[in-house]
Amino acid sequence: MGSLVDISGHDPDLGAWHHKAFVPAPLPTESPELKPQTYLTIANARAALAALDSTARLLPNPRLLRMPTLRREAQSTSALEGTYAPLAEVLTADEEDTLTPELIEIFNYVAMANMGFGWIDKGMPVTLTLLEDLQGVLMRATPLESQSGRLRDRPVVIGRRDDVEPEELPVFASRFVPAPPGDHLRTGVGDLVDWIRIDHSSTIDPVVSAAMAHYQFESLHPFRDGNGRLGRFLIVLHLL
Repeated sequence: MGSLVDISGHDPDLGAWHHKAFVPAPLPTESPELKPQTYLTIANARAALAALDSTARLLPNPRLLRMPTLRREAQSTSALEGTYAPLAEVLTADEEDTLTPELIEIFNYVAMANMGFGWIDKGMPVTLTLLEDLQGVLMRATPLESQSGRLRDRPVVIGRRDDVEPEELPVFASRFVPAPPGDHLRTGVGDLVDWIRIDHSSTIDPVVSAAMAHYQFESLHPFRDGNGRLGRFLIVLHLL
């Protein structure tokens, strides 16, 4: 699945520290072995996508439904990351008005999604530059705006285990340490966008390949913030 690489740093109180980070292996060109129950779930997902596509083709202008649907998705995906605003407020808010910090992040997602849709509508492939630009839009007017729009240049850690002391260093207390910045990260993201651009439909179900790309993106965790929201949106772009 990948390898562990050495990382190190210095804490003002505890001094030098050494640990490991996980670098995922490049994605394969063949489908992974899946259980029969998983294939059934995939078939149900394909059926749902086909029904959605068929229904949309019957509408005179399906884009009329995109904005309220996109705002609802923005509210839902942001809530998963702890940014919550009532759905009614999201659906009725004017983007030109002064917004709360929560609504700013939610509407940033809307702007990011529209930018991604426009890119794909032009027939452009997913690239590192696109991912960086999308993340930059997602972080506008937030505390991390100045550190956004590019791959992260510092380590990050994910989660915190329940079995550690409160004073433990975050890197030792974390549940997961993704790839360190630098060559490991840039190469991993470059390999990922190259993989996405290849048509795997003859060997991998599109739903499975979207899931594989999502796993790889979240394992790499390429940005300081917004990886969850951007990674879930990448599923949509991949299916498009």
